[in-house]
Amino acid sequence: MWNQLKIAFGGTTATRLRALTLKFDSYKMNPQHSMPEHLRVMSAMIRDLRSAGNVLTDEQQILAMLRSLPDATWDHFKLTMTHNEMVKTFNDLKCHLELEAERQDAKRGNQALVVESGQRKTIGSKRKRQDGKARQGPARDNAPKERETYQNWVKKDRCVRFTMLASMHNDLIGEFENCATAQEMWNQLKIAFGGTTATRLRALTLKFDSYKMNPQHSMPEHLRVMSAMIRDLRSAGNVLTDEQQILAMLRSLPDATWDHFKLTMTHNEMVKTFNDLKCHLELEAERQDAKRGNQALVVESGQRKTIGSKRKRQDGKARQGPARDNAPKERVKRRRGKRGGKKDKSKVTCYNCQKIGHFARDCTEPKKVQSYPISRIDCLVCSHVLVAHTDPNWIVDTGATKHVARDRGGFIEYRRIPVGNQSVFMGNSSAEDVLGVGTYQLKLQSGRTLILYDVLYAPGVRHNLISVIALVELGFSFNFSRDGFSIYLGNKPFGHGSISSGFYVLDLDGLNNNAFMAFHDNDVVSSSMKWHARLGHIGQDRMTRLARESLLGPLAKVNLPICESCMAGKAIRKPFGKAVRAISPLDLVHSDICGPMNVRARHGGTYFITFIDDYSRYGYVYLISHKSEALDCFIRFVKEVENQKERTLKVLRTDCGREYLSEQFKGLCEDKGIQRQLTISRTPQQNGVVERRNRTLLDMVRSMMAHANLPISFWGDALLSAAYILNRVPSKSVSSTPYELWTGRKPVLDHLRPWGSAGYVRIPSQQLGKLDPRGKKGML
Repeated sequence: MWNQLKIAFGGTTATRLRALTLKFDSYKMNPQHSMPEHLRVMSAMIRDLRSAGNVLTDEQQILAMLRSLPDATWDHFKLTMTHNEMVKTFNDLKCHLELEAERQDAKRGNQALVVESGQRKTIGSKRKRQDGKARQGPARDNAPKERETYQNWVKKDRCVRFTMLASMHNDLIGEFENCATAQEMWNQLKIAFGGTTATRLRALTLKFDSYKMNPQHSMPEHLRVMSAMIRDLRSAGNVLTDEQQILAMLRSLPDATWDHFKLTMTHNEMVKTFNDLKCHLELEAERQDAKRGNQALVVESGQRKTIGSKRKRQDGKARQGPARDNAPKERVKRRRGKRGGKKDKSKVTCYNCQKIGHFARDCTEPKKVQSYPISRIDCLVCSHVLVAHTDPNWIVDTGATKHVARDRGGFIEYRRIPVGNQSVFMGNSSAEDVLGVGTYQLKLQSGRTLILYDVLYAPGVRHNLISVIALVELGFSFNFSRDGFSIYLGNKPFGHGSISSGFYVLDLDGLNNNAFMAFHDNDVVSSSMKWHARLGHIGQDRMTRLARESLLGPLAKVNLPICESCMAGKAIRKPFGKAVRAISPLDLVHSDICGPMNVRARHGGTYFITFIDDYSRYGYVYLISHKSEALDCFIRFVKEVENQKERTLKVLRTDCGREYLSEQFKGLCEDKGIQRQLTISRTPQQNGVVERRNRTLLDMVRSMMAHANLPISFWGDALLSAAYILNRVPSKSVSSTPYELWTGRKPVLDHLRPWGSAGYVRIPSQQLGKLDPRGKKGML
């Protein structure tokens, strides 16, 4: 119950949304519901989807509503609404639905009356005259003329129908040859292929959304049908997303045998593309086929056993069992008598250990456990891949369902697979990730070249494996013996192998194979570099996309070595990682000098120096006239902060400016035990804290001065005000304000006023006469 509740109401937003969408798309009208009740149910599901984040368009709502209607009585209405360009919103369709429901209700009432009246009329029409003869109909004088006209019309109609059918493709003839008249055929053709782009797209979408898997089709055939409809929609202008394709495919599966699979895929977050779902579908179809085959064998065996156990004697009486004392002997005699004597075991092969001379039931070897593939298994291989040593040879494995390669060098075509999407499962239940899939080429000792398709690249596997099942499906056959094996293509020998360490190993042309691989790699590298230069030194990913679309001639695999031209022309600086933050005040202080400004401040300065505490991001700003004043400002800063915080400064980080490299500055730091951190030349990112603070200060200064409309010489006053404000407002780098982390108290902002605003200052009483004004206007 808990699992069902989690599936119904839990999960991530994505899985919840997929479940709601699948429920909405596959909903069918309840036969017991009236149309208003059905509309309320659909509107409720639309609201649920909207609350989950999927706001449906009017077109999507219209298609879902048409899809939910029963096919028996609403076919003509659905066809009409599909090609009705006036129906553009869900409310438009609701009006048509209500009217059609009323019309069908009235029609059902009229049909009941007509049936009752018709029964009465039929009873009365079969009455005969008293003389016993039926009443003759009235004579028709113009019957021959009408008959001739009708026959001419039939001939012309046949001619037109024949012409139209002869002009059709063979796939369409079977669909339209049952039309009674040419007019009916024409109407069907207009519905199927006529109309505007909008109506055509709506018809294709409705057909795609309501399609159900044909019970006679296999899964590959069903996938081909769905892929064809997806292509038709794409050509009509509706490019479906992977999520829409996944939902439509799950919706098309039959409910009887695929319910659990649909529920699993609905809540599987690893299924993100249509190709991911196709792999799961194929594996699940194989699992169901194998399960049906095993059930058939069990049923057949059970029937034989039942028939044999119920046989009777010819006299009609069941044969009595032997007496209890001699029951074992009698049972042995009876069993041997039925089979015609004791069977010769010299030619019997044990199904358990494959040895000759005994039955599997009498085998002393450990019993083999049979296992059947389940839907989450991508590939099964035998347990011999866990041998401790690695081997470059290729082992022929009858238990592997796919070819597996542990070396990527032999792939002539290769496609990467995200880690975790596919795995190789081995006989001891361990698994290895598959990193790619492609085509592999092997040079055999027989002189032939064996091309293996859909080879899985799993570097964690200890051996390269060739799947016998995969080659048999391509027409190959194998002949195994105690000395080795042979491979045949049709009736002609293709290759051979030997036994090594208990395994069947394919005989390869080692020298030629290595030479071929080296030649192939060199040829691929040469061709790749040639195209790389032709295409303006673009990256390998874009070249690989071009190669997949066969736009690079015979080049199928792109293998680019290191290009010195690209290293010279595309060299970039690697991003700087996050620095280690200080854990206490004054553990680390950043400092930098900004300037000179093009206008001297009112206080005479053209530079300003900044000190920022790394822990709290509390800052001090001093206006200076020359860079040589940096030492005096640093002494003032150290005295003030060490006195306030009762802590000593640990580390000072600056750039390599000469003002920080003087002997006096160096001696002061040594006397106080302050460690110096100097940034690398032309790398201001290493002192980014103070660099960003200076930029923020200048941005605020420019904005404040533009608002106050004051001369540029006031920039020094604006700078000190900006530094004061920044210490009291939140910062991205700290959890609260710098002032609170520095002082332990929350800042007070009530006294702040716009910088540059007008204000009145009270004049001291000592400077006032009896009639002088008590205040004068100033600027904040």
